[in-house]
Amino acid sequence: PRRKFWLGLYERKMIDEAWVAFSREAAAKARSMRSSTENRAGLAYGRQEAGGNRTNTSLLILKIGNCIVVEGSHSYKVHVFRGNNSRAPKLFQPRYDCERIRITPGAETTIHNGDWQARVRELIAHLS
Repeated sequence: PRRKFWLGLYERKMIDEAWVAFSREAAAKARSMRSSTENRAGLAYGRQEAGGNRTNTSLLILKIGNCIVVEGSHSYKVHVFRGNNSRAPKLFQPRYDCERIRITPGAETTIHNGDWQARVRELIAHLS
């Protein structure tokens, strides 16, 4: 459901920019997948470096309209920041800490239960 939702926004040209921050494990998997394909083009991504129970969390960071949206794996809430929030995560950074993002002031969040997709669309519309 997550992939379908985000790809749907992409196909409707709502996503202006996107960046991924892989956990160590996910980065290794991405490198392995790239080396097994004929496409040897560079694979650009940031690293998600929080430890503890967030060691394997990877992040998708999106610019949608005037918002920065952070989606994470492993039961990580969707965080929606106003784009003018100076504390919002910046795209294309080499490193991220999902725990720092989680406690950053100014984000509206929602969990992946029920009709979370409608709540994310509402948050984006409200904060844009």
